Amino acid sequence: MTAIHRVSAAALLLGLLAACEPEMVEEAGACSPERFTPLIGSNIAAVTLPADANIRVLAPNSVMTMDFNPTRVNIKHDAEGVITEVTCG
Repeated sequence: MTAIHRVSAAALLLGLLAACEPEMVEEAGACSPERFTPLIGSNIAAVTLPADANIRVLAPNSVMTMDFNPTRVNIKHDAEGVITEVTCG
Protein backbone atom coordinates (compact mmCIF):
# COMPACT_ATOMS: atom_id res chain seq x y z
CA MET A 1 0.00 0.00 0.00
CA THR A 2 1.47 3.35 -1.01
CA ALA A 3 1.53 6.43 1.21
CA ILE A 4 -1.28 8.00 -0.84
CA HIS A 5 -3.48 4.95 -0.33
CA ARG A 6 -2.77 4.95 3.41
CA VAL A 7 -3.72 8.64 3.68
CA SER A 8 -6.89 8.06 1.64
CA ALA A 9 -7.84 5.06 3.77
CA ALA A 10 -7.23 7.04 6.97
CA ALA A 11 -9.32 9.97 5.68
CA LEU A 12 -12.14 7.60 4.74
CA LEU A 13 -12.04 5.96 8.17
CA LEU A 14 -12.10 9.35 9.94
CA GLY A 15 -15.04 10.42 7.78
CA LEU A 16 -16.98 7.30 8.69
CA LEU A 17 -16.26 7.76 12.39
CA ALA A 18 -17.34 11.41 12.24
CA ALA A 19 -20.57 10.41 10.54
CA CYS A 20 -21.35 7.98 13.38
CA GLU A 21 -20.53 10.34 16.24
CA PRO A 22 -23.89 12.24 16.45
CA GLU A 23 -25.80 8.98 16.73
CA MET A 24 -23.54 7.79 19.54
CA VAL A 25 -23.99 11.08 21.40
CA GLU A 26 -27.77 10.87 21.14
CA GLU A 27 -27.77 7.34 22.46
CA ALA A 28 -25.44 8.29 25.32
CA GLY A 29 -27.82 10.93 26.69
CA ALA A 30 -29.14 13.74 24.58
CA CYS A 31 -30.36 16.97 26.11
CA SER A 32 -33.83 16.81 27.66
CA PRO A 33 -34.97 20.35 28.44
CA GLU A 34 -38.53 19.18 29.19
CA ARG A 35 -37.14 17.74 32.41
CA PHE A 36 -36.38 21.29 33.58
CA THR A 37 -39.16 23.36 31.96
CA PRO A 38 -41.33 23.12 35.11
CA LEU A 39 -38.68 25.36 36.73
CA ILE A 40 -39.57 28.28 34.44
CA GLY A 41 -40.88 31.08 36.66
CA SER A 42 -38.92 29.85 39.70
CA ASN A 43 -35.98 31.71 41.18
CA ILE A 44 -32.66 30.06 40.32
CA ALA A 45 -31.52 30.45 43.94
CA ALA A 46 -34.49 28.42 45.17
CA VAL A 47 -34.04 25.36 42.95
CA THR A 48 -31.74 22.39 43.37
CA LEU A 49 -30.20 21.11 40.15
CA PRO A 50 -28.81 17.58 39.87
CA ALA A 51 -25.04 17.55 40.32
CA ASP A 52 -24.53 14.86 37.69
CA ALA A 53 -26.43 16.69 34.92
CA ASN A 54 -24.68 18.65 32.17
CA ILE A 55 -26.25 22.05 32.92
CA ARG A 56 -25.11 25.58 32.13
CA VAL A 57 -26.83 28.42 34.03
CA LEU A 58 -26.82 31.71 32.11
CA ALA A 59 -27.52 35.12 33.60
CA PRO A 60 -28.37 38.13 31.42
CA ASN A 61 -25.35 39.38 29.46
CA SER A 62 -23.20 36.55 30.80
CA VAL A 63 -20.22 35.37 28.82
CA MET A 64 -20.58 31.89 27.36
CA THR A 65 -18.75 29.67 24.95
CA MET A 66 -20.29 29.31 21.50
CA ASP A 67 -19.70 25.57 21.24
CA PHE A 68 -22.79 23.44 20.75
CA ASN A 69 -23.04 20.49 23.09
CA PRO A 70 -26.06 18.29 22.28
CA THR A 71 -26.07 16.83 25.79
CA ARG A 72 -26.01 20.16 27.67
CA VAL A 73 -29.07 21.91 29.09
CA ASN A 74 -28.96 25.73 29.23
CA ILE A 75 -31.02 27.35 31.97
CA LYS A 76 -31.42 31.09 31.42
CA HIS A 77 -32.64 33.53 34.05
CA ASP A 78 -33.38 37.25 34.20
CA ALA A 79 -31.74 39.95 36.35
CA GLU A 80 -33.96 39.02 39.31
CA GLY A 81 -32.94 35.35 39.05
CA VAL A 82 -36.25 34.13 37.63
CA ILE A 83 -35.77 31.24 35.17
CA THR A 84 -37.06 32.36 31.78
CA GLU A 85 -35.94 29.69 29.33
CA VAL A 86 -34.56 26.16 29.11
CA THR A 87 -32.78 25.10 25.91
CA CYS A 88 -30.26 22.58 24.59
CA GLY A 89 -26.76 23.34 23.51
